[in-house]
Amino acid sequence: MHDSPLAPALREGAAPSAGAQRLERMADLEARVGLKKSQLWKLIREGSFPAPIKCGRSSLFVSREVDAWIEERIRASRPGVP
Repeated sequence: MHDSPLAPALREGAAPSAGAQRLERMADLEARVGLKKSQLWKLIREGSFPAPIKCGRSSLFVSREVDAWIEERIRASRPGVP
């Protein structure tokens, strides 16, 4: 792996430093969010899911943006609950 600002976030088992941004691959999102890749890409095209950043040929997703998307889905499914 090349030395780059993204390398630590991509290394398996690497612990993020405090306040560090983490990046995730699509395969990780499928398991985390419970949607298939095709469904996620459809939501991205519609502007309903955080867009990835490009790193070479890879599409990587900012974990904090995905966390916020998940939290919003939870809030939307439970009206009246703070």
